[in-house]
Amino acid sequence: MRKLFILAIAVVSLGTVEAYAQQMTLRVASFLPARSSTIKYGLLPFMERFNKAVGDEVKVQGYWGGSLGRNPKKQADLVKDGVADIAQLVPGYTPGQFPGTSVMELPFLIRSALEGSVTEWRLYKTGLLKGWDIFKVVGLFSTEPNHFHTRRAIKSITDLGGLKVRIAGPVYAATVKHYGGIPIGIPVTQMTEALSRGVVDGVMQGWGGGGVFRIYSIAKFTYAAPLGISPLAIVMNKQKWNSLSRRVQKALDENSGEVMARDGGSGFDLNSVKFRKIAQKGGQKAIELSEADFKKGFEFVRPLHKAWIKNNTNGQKIFDAYTKVIADYRAGR
Repeated sequence: MRKLFILAIAVVSLGTVEAYAQQMTLRVASFLPARSSTIKYGLLPFMERFNKAVGDEVKVQGYWGGSLGRNPKKQADLVKDGVADIAQLVPGYTPGQFPGTSVMELPFLIRSALEGSVTEWRLYKTGLLKGWDIFKVVGLFSTEPNHFHTRRAIKSITDLGGLKVRIAGPVYAATVKHYGGIPIGIPVTQMTEALSRGVVDGVMQGWGGGGVFRIYSIAKFTYAAPLGISPLAIVMNKQKWNSLSRRVQKALDENSGEVMARDGGSGFDLNSVKFRKIAQKGGQKAIELSEADFKKGFEFVRPLHKAWIKNNTNGQKIFDAYTKVIADYRAGR
C-alpha cells in the first residue's frame, strides 16, 4: 500500500509538472505607459477575458513602456522577429507599410472613438487594406478625434497662422499645412517635452491623449474640430498563431476583433470626456464648432479628401467603402 501511495503521488506530481511545462506565455508589448488608454481599455480587458477563457494552456502577459522595444516605429519588427508575440503599433508611424489605413486620419469623417474603432475594424474586414497579411490581426481600434491644442490662440477655425504643430504621419502633415501651419514629426512619447521647450507651438491629439501626456498646463487653447482619428493595431506573429491549438485560437478570436474595438473605442471616449472636463476646469479655452461651423469645416477639408483619393492605390474604392461602413454604423447596421 505504501508503494502504491508513493507511486500515485509521483504520477500526480509528474502530471502537474507536465501541465506547467506545456503552458505557453504570449508576450504582449506596447511602447506606451501602463496608464495609457490603449492598454487600460483596449489590451487589458482582452487579456483578462482571454486568460479566463483558456485556463492553464496559454497565458498572455503584458510588457509596457517599451520594455521589449522603445522605438514606436519598430513595434511591427518586434512581432516579425519574435521578440514579442503580440504588439500594439501605430500604422501612421510607418507610412506606406499599411496602405489605405491612413484614410481614417482624414478630418471631418469620424465623430467619436467608438465610431472610429468599430468602422476601422469593419473596413479591415472588407479586405481592401493591404500590408496586414504577414500578421494575425488581433484587433484594431482608434483614438478619439484629434484636435489642435496650441500654446496661443489660432487666428480662425481655418487658419493656424504659421504655428508649428506636432504630427505623426503624412495625412496629418497635409491637414496642418492646409490649415496654414507647419507640421513637425515627433513621436508621441516626446511630444510634451517638445511642447514645453517651444520646439512646437501645438499638437494634434484628442482630449484624452492630451491629458495622459499632460499638455494642458502648456497648451491652453483648443480648436475642437474632428481632425481625424489615429488608427491603432494589435498584431500577432503568424507562426505563434499557427502554433496555438484550435481551442485557443477560437478563444482569441472570440475575445478580440470587434469586441476589442468596442472596448477600446468606448474607453477612449470615456477618457476624452474625463480629461476635457479637467482641462476646462483648469482654464482651457476651447473653440467649439456650431453646426454651421461643422459644415464650413467639412467643405474646407474636402480638398484633403480628394487628394487622398488621388494619391492612394484604390483610393476611391477605399474611401467609398469607409464612408459606407460609417453610414451603416450610424444607421445601426
